Amino acid sequence: AGSTGQANSAADEYATNALNQYTSKENNTVKVLGTAAASATVAVGGAPSTTKKDRVWGADIVPPNNDNAVKGTATVYAGRARALAG
Repeated sequence: AGSTGQANSAADEYATNALNQYTSKENNTVKVLGTAAASATVAVGGAPSTTKKDRVWGADIVPPNNDNAVKGTATVYAGRARALAG
Protein backbone atom coordinates (compact mmCIF):
# COMPACT_ATOMS: atom_id res chain seq x y z
CA ALA A 1 0.00 0.00 0.00
CA GLY A 2 1.57 3.27 1.05
CA SER A 3 0.42 6.84 1.31
CA THR A 4 0.20 7.34 -2.45
CA GLY A 5 -1.10 3.90 -3.39
CA GLN A 6 1.35 3.72 -6.30
CA ALA A 7 3.57 0.68 -6.57
CA ASN A 8 6.59 2.60 -7.96
CA SER A 9 6.30 5.52 -5.55
CA ALA A 10 9.23 6.53 -3.35
CA ALA A 11 6.77 7.35 -0.57
CA ASP A 12 7.08 5.47 2.70
CA GLU A 13 5.29 2.12 2.67
CA TYR A 14 3.13 0.95 5.53
CA ALA A 15 0.37 -1.49 6.46
CA THR A 16 -2.37 -0.95 9.02
CA ASN A 17 -4.74 -3.15 10.98
CA ALA A 18 -8.51 -2.79 11.52
CA LEU A 19 -7.86 -0.15 14.22
CA ASN A 20 -5.79 1.93 11.72
CA GLN A 21 -2.58 1.21 13.67
CA TYR A 22 0.70 0.62 11.85
CA THR A 23 1.62 -3.05 11.67
CA SER A 24 4.69 -2.39 9.49
CA LYS A 25 6.44 0.64 8.03
CA GLU A 26 9.32 1.08 5.62
CA ASN A 27 10.98 4.45 5.06
CA ASN A 28 12.03 4.68 1.41
CA THR A 29 13.60 8.14 1.58
CA VAL A 30 15.73 10.17 3.95
CA LYS A 31 14.45 13.73 4.26
CA VAL A 32 17.09 16.46 4.47
CA LEU A 33 15.78 19.90 5.48
CA GLY A 34 17.31 23.25 6.34
CA THR A 35 17.42 27.00 5.88
CA ALA A 36 19.69 29.22 3.79
CA ALA A 37 19.74 32.81 2.62
CA ALA A 38 16.74 33.57 0.45
CA SER A 39 19.05 34.32 -2.49
CA ALA A 40 21.08 31.10 -2.10
CA THR A 41 20.97 28.09 -4.39
CA VAL A 42 20.96 24.75 -2.54
CA ALA A 43 21.64 21.20 -3.76
CA VAL A 44 21.92 17.93 -1.82
CA GLY A 45 24.31 15.23 -3.04
CA GLY A 46 22.44 12.03 -3.90
CA ALA A 47 19.05 13.74 -4.13
CA PRO A 48 17.37 13.88 -7.54
CA SER A 49 16.18 17.44 -6.79
CA THR A 50 16.08 20.05 -4.04
CA THR A 51 13.10 22.33 -3.50
CA LYS A 52 13.41 25.78 -1.99
CA LYS A 53 10.94 28.47 -0.95
CA ASP A 54 12.32 31.67 0.51
CA ARG A 55 14.86 30.51 3.14
CA VAL A 56 13.57 26.94 3.61
CA TRP A 57 14.83 24.03 1.48
CA GLY A 58 14.31 20.28 1.42
CA ALA A 59 15.35 17.17 -0.48
CA ASP A 60 14.74 13.41 -0.39
CA ILE A 61 17.69 11.03 -0.68
CA VAL A 62 16.82 7.50 -1.78
CA PRO A 63 19.32 5.18 -0.02
CA PRO A 64 19.83 1.57 -1.04
CA ASN A 65 17.08 -0.45 0.63
CA ASN A 66 18.46 -3.34 2.65
CA ASP A 67 17.09 -5.34 5.54
CA ASN A 68 19.06 -3.15 7.95
CA ALA A 69 19.05 0.52 8.85
CA VAL A 70 21.10 2.82 6.64
CA LYS A 71 23.74 5.09 8.15
CA GLY A 72 25.53 7.73 6.14
CA THR A 73 26.32 11.36 5.52
CA ALA A 74 24.43 13.92 3.47
CA THR A 75 26.43 16.52 1.56
CA VAL A 76 24.71 19.89 1.15
CA TYR A 77 25.96 22.48 -1.33
CA ALA A 78 24.83 26.10 -1.00
CA GLY A 79 25.99 29.27 -2.66
CA ARG A 80 24.99 32.79 -3.62
CA ALA A 81 25.87 34.58 -6.82
CA ARG A 82 27.76 37.86 -6.49
CA ALA A 83 27.81 40.75 -8.89
CA LEU A 84 31.24 41.13 -10.49
CA ALA A 85 32.89 44.53 -10.33
CA GLY A 86 33.50 45.65 -13.78
